[in-house]
Amino acid sequence: LLKRDGGFVRSGYHAELDEMRALRDESRKVIAGLERSLIDETGIRSLKIRHNNVLGYYIEVTANHHALMTGSEGAKARFIHRQTMANAMRFTTTELAELETKIANAADRALAIELAAFEALTAEVVGQADAIRAGAEALAVLDVSAALALLSESEAWCRPLVDASLAFEISGGRHPVVEQALRRSGEGPFVANDCDLSPQGDARAGAIWLLTGPNMG
Repeated sequence: LLKRDGGFVRSGYHAELDEMRALRDESRKVIAGLERSLIDETGIRSLKIRHNNVLGYYIEVTANHHALMTGSEGAKARFIHRQTMANAMRFTTTELAELETKIANAADRALAIELAAFEALTAEVVGQADAIRAGAEALAVLDVSAALALLSESEAWCRPLVDASLAFEISGGRHPVVEQALRRSGEGPFVANDCDLSPQGDARAGAIWLLTGPNMG
């Protein structure tokens, strides 16, 4: 999902966004609804809202309904004459003209609203960055602690004692990865091992040297 494509804001979050999406995706239904409203208003059952590349959207009635569209000052103010044909007359209204503009600009406006909402949310999140980071760190500690607690109980693990001495003593040591691999493969249980590399007597040096190099991690 890319920000420039939109579609990431849920319906119902922003009233104007919902309206622009409806115009963009359901313009025919919106025009049909306005047509029904005008039919009810004028009583002209044959009234149609049509579209062409010259006039855009327009209201068309038969010539014999001319008087209903222009017979009063209110009607003249409401219905703006656009074109006279041999058998029909074409009008527009302020509402229809505004609707046409909205339909033409609906996709761009919908995306602009979504991007504005995204930027506002981003700014709010950035403003709370320290609190979010602290919460994430606390959750990370809880997550690791809880996971290790479950493993220590189910696998009989214990926490080693680490101090500043040179002592290195392991009793019944097991390799977690190898032990799990043997268990999955059914090749038998892992054999625990003891390991004592602590200095002997008064010696201060350890009993092992660790040599390492490239690709020996």
